Amino acid sequence: MKIPLTKRPEAGLTLLEIIVVLGVLVLLVGLLLPALSHVDSRALRINCASTLKQDALALRLFAGDNNDHYPAQALLTNNGDFERIGYDLPTFLFRAMSNELSTIRVLTCPEDNRPAVTNFASLQTSNISYFITLDASDTNSSAIILGDRNLQLNGADVKPGIFTLYTNSAMTWAKTIHKVGGNVALADGSVQQVTSSSLQEYILDQSLPTNRLAFP
Repeated sequence: MKIPLTKRPEAGLTLLEIIVVLGVLVLLVGLLLPALSHVDSRALRINCASTLKQDALALRLFAGDNNDHYPAQALLTNNGDFERIGYDLPTFLFRAMSNELSTIRVLTCPEDNRPAVTNFASLQTSNISYFITLDASDTNSSAIILGDRNLQLNGADVKPGIFTLYTNSAMTWAKTIHKVGGNVALADGSVQQVTSSSLQEYILDQSLPTNRLAFP
């Protein structure tokens, strides 16, 4: 007599178990995405600081070859006229540093939506992410010489052109480039990642009562 074989139940997930698994996955994604976004934003900001560091080095190299004068002072020494250059002033000053810059791409922040260019002949203010000083020099070690363009005065964006930064200027960062602050380069060659709350400290520490900045 043959003994009937019992059929083993097939392994599998019930509908309820599938729903639970999917719910856990959605929850994990929701928890991880903000953290990953923060890490990505931080990495881009560090990359921007590295880019600005190269610009600051180029500025100091230029000064070393021009009697400690940055491009703005060299322009005035050669009877230059800031008003004639107008809004194109940042482009003019960065072009003067073309021999010192490792690549033109360091004039565009990796987190900025402005397009980079491949040569100085096609460089325009719309390709530049950073303001540049007109008044600071190598002797003003704590002076701000470069920085992200997304600065605001009393909550309003600083417009392209020449902007006078006073020690009591109420400056903050707009969130159009970096979400949690911005970067500034000092005349000593250092680059600082600065929040809006600590920005005023760097402005007060400058050895200049006023510092004109050319904004792209």
